[in-house]
Amino acid sequence: MLIIYYSNAENTHRFVNNHLWGVLIKDLDIDRDRAIKVSRILAPSPHDHLTAVTSPTIFPIREGADDHDDLRLAEIPLTAGEPVLIVTPTYGRFNHEIGAGENYTPLPVKEVASFFSHPSQARPVFYATGGNRTFGPDFVKQDGFPFPLIHAGSFELSGSWTEALEIAATVKAYL
Repeated sequence: MLIIYYSNAENTHRFVNNHLWGVLIKDLDIDRDRAIKVSRILAPSPHDHLTAVTSPTIFPIREGADDHDDLRLAEIPLTAGEPVLIVTPTYGRFNHEIGAGENYTPLPVKEVASFFSHPSQARPVFYATGGNRTFGPDFVKQDGFPFPLIHAGSFELSGSWTEALEIAATVKAYL
């Protein structure tokens, strides 16, 4: 399994590293030989295009794990049908011209989702969204995925172990 995530303010990074990968390894009965790979989406801001992704780190994180090469999406080593979990924060800004919120899903995440969820990929693609409950009804609202993805769950800010368990349960139910 590949977890690929975007984190501008480091909240999603903390959630993936402190909670999610450990829960997935435990709940999906993944042994150390079939470790979960994790890549980070690189982009200057949530509204800029994808620049690269980091080469996958195999968890558990080892010394020097921050040393990585920047890759294009097609260069990530995946086996046929290997599932992908996209983890993303959500944002929102109010557009006064149209009287509605917009741009909830970061642009580089939309590009990654488009690549992995394209029907030619033939793999299950899940997504988990993070946000801030002060967004009210727009908490973890997403927009703009071009192909259907499986919503695995949501988390607030840096997330919790309980939220990671809920996401893992959804992923496990589909695999």
